[in-house]
Amino acid sequence: MLQEYPWIIPAIFLVIGGGITLLLSLLNKGKKTETEEAPKEKELTERFCMSGYLFGFPNAATPAPLVFCGVTEESFLFSKGSAGVEIGRIQRDSIHTIIVANKSQVVQHLTAEEKSAFGKLFESSKDTHSYLVLNWEHSDKKKHNAVFEFSEQATADRAEQALNKWMKQNQMKENIAKAS
Repeated sequence: MLQEYPWIIPAIFLVIGGGITLLLSLLNKGKKTETEEAPKEKELTERFCMSGYLFGFPNAATPAPLVFCGVTEESFLFSKGSAGVEIGRIQRDSIHTIIVANKSQVVQHLTAEEKSAFGKLFESSKDTHSYLVLNWEHSDKKKHNAVFEFSEQATADRAEQALNKWMKQNQMKENIAKAS
C-alpha cells in the first residue's frame, strides 16, 4: 500500500504537526510575554533635546553629554541619548521654576550643598554656554535643581519652551521665571 501511495506518510506528519501547532497556539494565546506585561508609558510628544546634563538628579551622579526628554502622562522622562538609559524623572506638576541663564546667574540659584558639590563645573572664567535650571520638588518633598548645559542660547530657549508647553499649568506651584 505504501508503494501505491507514497504521499501518505508526509501527509500524516503534516496533519499531526499542524494539529499540534494549532493546539499550542491556542494554549499560548492568553499568555503575555514579559515585554507585553510591562506597562509602557505612552509619550505625549516626540522627544526633545536637552543637550548636556550636568547634575541634579538623585540617581544620576555623572554628567551626560546628550540627554533627551520625553513627555509621559505624568512626568518628564530624561534619558541618555535618543533612546538610552533613564537618568531622571520629574513629575509634570512638580517643577517650580525654569531658568535659562549664563554661568554666573546659575550659580546664584544653587544651594550651598550643590555649589560645593558641583562648583568645579563652573570654575572656567570664559564660558559662553547657556544653562537651563529646573527647580523641582521630589516626592520626598526635598527641592532639587537639575542643570543642563547648552552651547547656544537658542537651543536652551527651545528646550524651555518645550518644557513650558507640557508642564501641568493648573498645578504649578510658582510662576515660570526666566533670567536674562
